Parts: sequence; C-alpha cells; structure tokens
Amino acid sequence: MFEALVAALLFSVLNYGINRATASGDGDFFHNCTPSRCSEEGTIEIRFPFRLATSPQSCGAPGLELACSREADTMLLHPILGLCKVTAIDYIFGGLNVIPLEESWTRCPLQKISTTNLSTSVYIPDSYGGETANLVRCSRELIPTEKAGTIPGMGDNIVGPISCLSNTSQFIYLMDGSEPMYILPLDCTVVSNGISTPWDYDIKTAVLFAERARRVIAFGETTLTWSVPNITDICLDCERNGHPCGFSSQRRQAFCKRQGIVSSNS
Repeated sequence: MFEALVAALLFSVLNYGINRATASGDGDFFHNCTPSRCSEEGTIEIRFPFRLATSPQSCGAPGLELACSREADTMLLHPILGLCKVTAIDYIFGGLNVIPLEESWTRCPLQKISTTNLSTSVYIPDSYGGETANLVRCSRELIPTEKAGTIPGMGDNIVGPISCLSNTSQFIYLMDGSEPMYILPLDCTVVSNGISTPWDYDIKTAVLFAERARRVIAFGETTLTWSVPNITDICLDCERNGHPCGFSSQRRQAFCKRQGIVSSNS
C-alpha cells in the first residue's frame, strides 16, 4: 500500500506543470475542481490549495498533493517525514496535523521530531502558533501528587517522563511552551524548544496540553503550516471571510469566489 501511494504522489509532484489541465476561466475552476474526501464518512475535506493525486493537477498547488489509502485515510508524502496520515486540515489557519508512518519515525517519535529540521519549500513546522512545547531534562524524577496525578505547580502542563528518552540519570518531560521554567526544580533544563504539538481546530472543545502532548509523544503527531507564493496569503484571507479559494491558470494567482463574483488580491 505504501509503495503505491508513494509512487502516485511522486508522479504527481514530478509532473506538475506538464500535461496540466487548464481551466478556460475562473468559473470553470470550481466546476472542474470540486471538494473531495477519501470516504463518504470522511471528516477531512480536500480542496484547493490541496488536491488528490488523482485530480487534475491544476486543482492544487505544487507540493500539496494528497492520496487516499485502502483504509480510506488521507495520506501525505512529506519530503522529510515520509508517508504520513493526515488527521486534520484547517484552511482558515493554514495548517494540517500529520502522523508519520515510516518505521524510523515510530520508534521514538519525539526524539526524531525534536532533532530534525522539518522545514521544506512548502511545509513549515508550526513553532509560533501558541501550541508549542519544550523538551525538559531533569536529574530527578518529578513526583506527581497521589490524588491529582499531576506535578505540583504544573497541573496538566507537563507530561512524562518519556520512557524512550529517559534513563536512571535523566528524566525527560514535555512541558507547555507558555509555562516559565522557574516553576520547575533548579536541576531541570530545556534541551529543545518550539516543538509543535497538534493544533486543536475546534474552538468549541479545547484540548488540554496533556492530551496534545500524549499524541506527539506516542504517535509523533505534529502540525505543519503550508506556504506557497501567490496562493497561501490569498487563500487564508478567502477562507477567513467565508469564501472558497481557487486558482487562475491564466493569471497564475489565487482568487476568492464571492457569490458569482470573483476577486483576487496581491
């Protein structure tokens, strides 16, 4: 399954701009490039600037191709993470949550994520969105209170020790990046900061840091933002104003669909 998905995504990327379907006008874009999902029950809607690898190449931005697995999961082939399962896409904030599936990333996901530069020409780890964490090393284990099961003074804002990173002489924790270090014992130091934890896109059900931390520790789930010239800023503005975003092959620029009236920004 992985090999077939990788081949399809690589073929799509290498052939972008070659044998490309071209819409005859802005209105045709939304006719030819309708939103899709990997299953009827799928929660992830795939629309511009993303597209399925089986859709016309003009329906998506270069590097933002997705595929469907046999299990109807939405998949991304990331240049560094390899094959990933996409767990969420947010078109308003320009981010997507992914879980790396390659074996080298599943042994100790947080170790790889904290020591690898995940930035590419299109994808950037979210280290400024307010949901980041610090990897903290302590020479002694932090003992939680028996009743609450949390570290005194930290509540749910620190998780660990992380078994695959800790040993008898050092205990590694993941701490909410918004928390100050002075609330921890003096023997604790930051060994890595700005680690992206999965965004919570549903403002109605805010996810506690502890839950987001467990997802990145156990599965390596992280948030990436995308950046494509002449597309990202315009599309984010479209989505935030409640309008679908499309792309004009003639003008080589993204545009907003506004109830039959098309407008573009620069």
